[in-house]
Amino acid sequence: MASALVPSPSPGPTVGRFPIAGLVRRARRIKGLGQRQMARFARVSPSTVGKVEAGSMTPSLAVLERLLATAGLYLTVVDQEGRVIQPMADREDVHDGAGRRYPSHRATPADRPGLLLNTR
Repeated sequence: MASALVPSPSPGPTVGRFPIAGLVRRARRIKGLGQRQMARFARVSPSTVGKVEAGSMTPSLAVLERLLATAGLYLTVVDQEGRVIQPMADREDVHDGAGRRYPSHRATPADRPGLLLNTR
């Protein structure tokens, strides 16, 4: 019975369905915008904003980024401890001799600077 009185700790970030409708509504209200104003700034139709906020439409990542940007917000990735995960650098020196990108699952010479390459 005592455990019912003690609040459970926050589970932290979750994986799965995200409350996109609520996030877009919150972003719009942070800036005090109407749906039409948000739509104009995000370069989408007012009906798109309405559908996203109603939860009847899931926007593309590009549209979601533009909608959130109207309030000065942006998307980020965090791990379970809340640390921001930085993207891997897009480097020009990760191409083979024929100009192709190395596959992303393979280590490249740039990843292992001490690696000696077979130059046959």
